[in-house]
Order: sequence, then C-alpha cells, then structure tokens
Amino acid sequence: MYQLGKGVPQDPAQAVAWFYKAAEQDLSAAQTQLGMMYEKGWGATQDYVEAIGWYRRAGEKGDPFALKSLMEMHEHGRGVPKDLVKAQALYLIAIERGLPEFAQDSDALAETMSSDDIAAARRLALDCKSQGYKGCGF
Repeated sequence: MYQLGKGVPQDPAQAVAWFYKAAEQDLSAAQTQLGMMYEKGWGATQDYVEAIGWYRRAGEKGDPFALKSLMEMHEHGRGVPKDLVKAQALYLIAIERGLPEFAQDSDALAETMSSDDIAAARRLALDCKSQGYKGCGF
C-alpha cells in the first residue's frame, strides 16, 4: 500500500518498515520486495549486500522473482562478483519455478558462455533443486 500509495499517501520508507515486518515472518514475497527496495534505494539506502540477503532468503523458498533478482545481481556483479555460471543457474531455476519468459534471456546469456560453463550452470541448478533450494551458495 505505502509502496504504491494505494489508499494511503505514498511513503517508500513506511513500505520498507512494513515489508520488513512481513519478511521477518518468513513471507517470501515480502522478502523479495524488501530486497528490491534495498537494491533500488527506494525507502532505504541503496545496499546491494542487504538486497542479496533478502533475495537469498526468498530464493531458498523457490520464489522465482527472488531467483531472477539474484540472477541479475550475479550477471551484472552488483553486490557480488560477476559470475555468469551462477547467473545462468539462477535463470534455469527461475524458469523452472514459474518464469518461462526468461528462457530467451537464458539463451542469450548462454551464447556468451563456454560449453563447460553452461554444463556447470546446469549442474549447479540441479544440485540446488535437489537441496530444496537451500544453501545453494547464491
């Protein structure tokens, strides 16, 4: 509500406070939104490391939007070292978790990678899935 100003005055800082309360209750959608607020610097000081922490928590629950956001952070080296293998693994996981529209982006990224790196990304995605998306190292 506060993020978009629906029914209340728009207040990004208040939105962060409410997302934080919900995120602490282990709600993956709130964790993803909180990650986005930190990544973009909306209502909070921009902090890629904090954003990644929230994306990881939601990603461990298989939240496809959190996984997509983590992928972008790894692909572009925001808050983490640039790592195309991890980015591609996250693309594959996000596609499997309900975002098939990213298949084209995944294919484009794969075109810039070696066959060994693509195979490593596939293994990483399968390993992560077999662990129930927990402790995947993203």
